[in-house]
Amino acid sequence: MGRVPADFRVGGEWRICLRSPVTGETLWQGGVYREIVAPERLVFTFKWDESHEDGPPVDTLVTVRLNETDDGRT
Repeated sequence: MGRVPADFRVGGEWRICLRSPVTGETLWQGGVYREIVAPERLVFTFKWDESHEDGPPVDTLVTVRLNETDDGRT
């Protein structure tokens, strides 16, 4: 599977694929970046492309809060 680019900017889209090492099944997912506030927060939408074991695809909003460490990393 080739590399899938992400447009890392507010309004940019991301897309990725997970592949099961056991069955080879692929699960595609993607979304849109809503907020990028370095080094504090990343907000993006998430949605599976197809139904899977959790049910039909649902739009989800994900917020990741980041903390900067003393050595300047997050």
